[in-house]
Parts: sequence; C-alpha cells; structure tokens
Amino acid sequence: PAPRSRAGQQDNVERPRTDEQATSAEGREQPPVEPNVETTPGPVADAPDTTTPKQQTEDPTKQEKADS
Repeated sequence: PAPRSRAGQQDNVERPRTDEQATSAEGREQPPVEPNVETTPGPVADAPDTTTPKQQTEDPTKQEKADS
C-alpha cells in the first residue's frame, strides 16, 4: 500500500494544550509565566570580542615572485 500522509491525523502538533483563556484541558488555571531576562554586566558588554589582535601573516614560501 502507498504511504499515507500523517498530516490529517496530527492536527494538534503545534498547538498547546491550553485555550485562549489559559485554561488547561482539565480546567485548571495556568500560572502566569514571567520571563527571566538576564542582563549582561556593563564591563562585559563593553569588552571587545577578542583580546588577541588578529595578525594576517603570509607564508613567505607561497609569495609570488615579482622579479621574473
């Protein structure tokens, strides 16, 4: 038999188990969710991304010879 699409069977995959009034299927009131926002300390935010300067060095064995 050809494989059937499961989309018709699973219509609640992305839907939470609460309705718009934040009441669960059992009828219990859900506690309000307060996001825990972490702030970065000032010295950390002002720090550079890296403390080691990036040096671009070329391999002297791979340089092009200008005097041919």
